[in-house]
Amino acid sequence: MHHLHKCFKGTIWNTPPDVVWKEEDSMIIRSPEPEVKILVDRDPIKTSFEEWAKPGHFSRTIAKGPDTTTWIWNLHADAHDFDSHTSDLEEISRKVFSAHFGQLSIIFLWLSGMYFHGARFSNYEAWLSDPTHIRPSAQVVWPIVGQEILNGDVGGGFRGIQITSGFFQIWRASGITNELQLYCTAIGALVFAALMLFAGWFHYHKAAPKLAWFQDVESMLNHHLTGLLGLGSLSWAGHQIHVSLPINQFLNAAVDPKEIPLPHEFILNRDLLAQIYPSFAEGATPFFTLNWSKYAEFLTFRGGLDPVTGAGHMYRTNWGIGHSIKDILEAHKGPFTGQGHKGLYEILTTSWHAQLSINLAMLGSLTIVVAHHMYSMPPYPYLATDYGTQLSLFTHHMWIGGFLIVGAAAHAAIFMVRDYDPTIRYNDLLDRDNLVSVGGKVALLPIPLGTADFLVHHIHAFTIHVTVLILLKGVLFARSSRLIPDKANLGFRFPCDGPGRGSYGSSLSAYGLFFLGAHFIWAFSLMFLFSGRGYWQELIESIVWAHNKLKVAPATQPRALSIVQGRAVGVTHYLLGGIATTWAFFLARIIAVG
Repeated sequence: MHHLHKCFKGTIWNTPPDVVWKEEDSMIIRSPEPEVKILVDRDPIKTSFEEWAKPGHFSRTIAKGPDTTTWIWNLHADAHDFDSHTSDLEEISRKVFSAHFGQLSIIFLWLSGMYFHGARFSNYEAWLSDPTHIRPSAQVVWPIVGQEILNGDVGGGFRGIQITSGFFQIWRASGITNELQLYCTAIGALVFAALMLFAGWFHYHKAAPKLAWFQDVESMLNHHLTGLLGLGSLSWAGHQIHVSLPINQFLNAAVDPKEIPLPHEFILNRDLLAQIYPSFAEGATPFFTLNWSKYAEFLTFRGGLDPVTGAGHMYRTNWGIGHSIKDILEAHKGPFTGQGHKGLYEILTTSWHAQLSINLAMLGSLTIVVAHHMYSMPPYPYLATDYGTQLSLFTHHMWIGGFLIVGAAAHAAIFMVRDYDPTIRYNDLLDRDNLVSVGGKVALLPIPLGTADFLVHHIHAFTIHVTVLILLKGVLFARSSRLIPDKANLGFRFPCDGPGRGSYGSSLSAYGLFFLGAHFIWAFSLMFLFSGRGYWQELIESIVWAHNKLKVAPATQPRALSIVQGRAVGVTHYLLGGIATTWAFFLARIIAVG
């Protein structure tokens, strides 16, 4: 502080000065804004259990209660649509921030449950003693009315359901050797769940951040990259080196888990580690002198940092070194995109949908990359030979990645509709053609046909033509084909009556194929019919009439779903049903093989 005091003639600096690089590579030093700002509001919103208990308290219309069955759909649709509760960006930001803690609380609760199952209902210790012959199970079906038939013999005399989540493998890799450790972790996760729940309440009702705090991109990057990613990676690496590696070394040498020293003994007693990895005797000196090859016995990575360039700061945070992230972003200009990224910084600090969209797209892509690496380079012991788990982890991460990418597109669309202001965007990345705006909202957005349109058009054309070809072939070969020349004499009467030598086409009569063709046209037309939805309301009204006639009509009037609601419910059930049935088939086959 004294040096700075002398240098800058009596000015007291709260932080090092910002360093700005101009294009001609001259450096300008400018004073940053003073650091101390009040960034929270105290007690902004009182805690009211009465309000919480009232369904739809966030909307004047919904809070009135149900007139028709549409009410329950609106309740689901709008509960977390914070944009519809208020137009105040600060209030929206606080609700999103608070909801994140709620989400974390649920995640901790879920993890706690997983670890508790491992501790209470699993054969983890038996699996640890013989992972090649005993299969993992952490769920035993209780006998109530005979469901215990679902339990199978997974080896070692344990009867339960085989699990394919990969938890046993990751527990072994992280050095968990007994069920007590799983209990402790489960309790720890429960404590964290409670803490997160409290944090969600605290940061909305007691100390709610101001908008300026949410828009302080540099601090956010500091917290996420340095705090969460940096320290998180560092502590995980520390755990792997000081706890996981030595314990796995013992496990691989077939030492009884009960004989292996406890995790804290490895951390506190360096000599113990040095017995397994002699390089530990030298301490951290090789690390700081960049002589990393000394650690070759436990580090698979033999390299080191570039001693000439070292590590550099890309963007400036509140430490005042590096570039302004806004300048980095706006420096991106392509040959066809006009002003390029100019203005994107303001979009990302005012539209959380835009920010979420980019984050979802990146995380989704990363999840798919992870899915592929988990089977091609299995990271955990005994994962490679557990085929059911391999298949499950791959499918799971592919689905999750797909969901996240769909979410990215959805929130990008919401951004375009709700947050995009055509009046202040001109000739930048998002304003590439004539955009028509009505009352500050996008009315018409020109989207030229591109690769995706080409693909979708041809996929659709391909499926329709192939279906037609199958139907045509079926009609031509209905009575006789080279494969089944005596079709006519096989005694067909109905389309489902085929000899079962082949699929739809080859084992059906002409009548059957006509029947299928009609279904094809019917299914194709349903797409358009469902958009009309008048049919459903008529159907419901006839049911209502019957209820009224019998005097059993409810007070809440039944109404057909809107188009959007129908699509939402349809796609949810379709996806969940698809995932559940596909997974059931995958697992039944692969577990039989494995």
